Amino acid sequence: SNKDSTYEIALKVGMDKLFKDYKSWKFYYGIDLWGRYLYYKDRKQHFTSIAINPFFGIQYQLNKNFSISTEPGFFLKYNFRKDLKSFDSQNQTNWWESRLAKIGFLQLNFHF
Repeated sequence: SNKDSTYEIALKVGMDKLFKDYKSWKFYYGIDLWGRYLYYKDRKQHFTSIAINPFFGIQYQLNKNFSISTEPGFFLKYNFRKDLKSFDSQNQTNWWESRLAKIGFLQLNFHF
């Protein structure tokens, strides 16, 4: 079997702002920023991506400690790949991608 050692680091930060609080319902909007670096040792390939994700959130408070929520959004991501094992030492590829995010995704939250 051919296994490739990988090394990865990623960071995601975000913020949100409550704009409507009605009984057990909370409506908010926000934005997440994230970045990721991935290195494939055997392939000598570097992969980097950065993204921005604006979203709209809805949360329903079930009780004091539990809620369910969803945060559908749209993200725009820039990807960059450099392949050092290629015959062309300048071999690199970059591309943009975008799509809807977390559509139909529900999460159960625990509040301390």
